[in-house]
Amino acid sequence: MLYAVTIELLNTIIFVNDRPDECPWEVQEGVELELTPIYGTWTPDLGPLRQILCISNSDPKYYRVFTNPKDIGPRGYRPTGRDFGGLFPKAVWERFAKRAPSALAILMIGDAEPAEPVEEVVTAHT
Repeated sequence: MLYAVTIELLNTIIFVNDRPDECPWEVQEGVELELTPIYGTWTPDLGPLRQILCISNSDPKYYRVFTNPKDIGPRGYRPTGRDFGGLFPKAVWERFAKRAPSALAILMIGDAEPAEPVEEVVTAHT
């Protein structure tokens, strides 16, 4: 069974092939994912290759990754507005989930406090 884990702070959905244990993020159970690998090279006329995570209009548990925005609507999908974070086996997910909260905490540090000048920080620690 496949699970979709939404990490709001990263605006990303990651797919895991086994149930994530003690996950602090939203987990959707029993999803399906159609993933086509990106092949090709960047050309000026095509632009850079990218992955667009979409969800089926008829089945909210069916996701598909598109590389061409023109294919999305005619095939019955709409963009999720989130990044595709990858497809993880459980062992890789567990390593990621163990380290992610501390890494994400850094993103939550506000800019309200002005940073100390570098010279003061260096002087204080020498």
